[in-house]
Amino acid sequence: MITFGIDPGLDGAVARLEDGRLCARVMPTLDGHPDLADLNRFLVDDGRPEMVVIEKPEVRPGLSPTSILTIGQNHGRIVGLLVGLGIPYTEVQSKAWKKAMGLPSSSVSRGKDAPPEDAKQKSARLAKARAERKDAAIALAVQLYPSFDFRPSPRCKNRHDGMCEAALLAEYIRRVLCGQVTR
Repeated sequence: MITFGIDPGLDGAVARLEDGRLCARVMPTLDGHPDLADLNRFLVDDGRPEMVVIEKPEVRPGLSPTSILTIGQNHGRIVGLLVGLGIPYTEVQSKAWKKAMGLPSSSVSRGKDAPPEDAKQKSARLAKARAERKDAAIALAVQLYPSFDFRPSPRCKNRHDGMCEAALLAEYIRRVLCGQVTR
């Protein structure tokens, strides 16, 4: 069975999972958009996938209208490629697949008795929570695929969270297709 996971952001990635073997790479880009020709080759050169899962774009606080538009356009380009190639795909919200994989939720609530916070404090709290979620995804990906190097290149010191999340998306849809988890 061949499954693909796509984290569609420009800092995202694509991952191919076939019989427990993982191949992942950062999202190929060209002029600030996904490089669809390169992505096409990655999707079909070694066999067509049974299913591709792509993370649904979400609007987050602090994004500019231009950023929101770019995210939607890039997501649409990738979906258009999948439709044009006749590859079956499904979209999933990040909180749904992360919950199914046992990762922390994206919601960061404060207790009702918490003191008021200014914009700078709120921004710092949200950034810390996002970093913790990314770290949890990296840890799980490394646990599931310990022999895979999640760095975008050998010169990089840090693992690429987009590659880790794309790998986890591919694993998530594999588990859905095998009936190990429900959507």
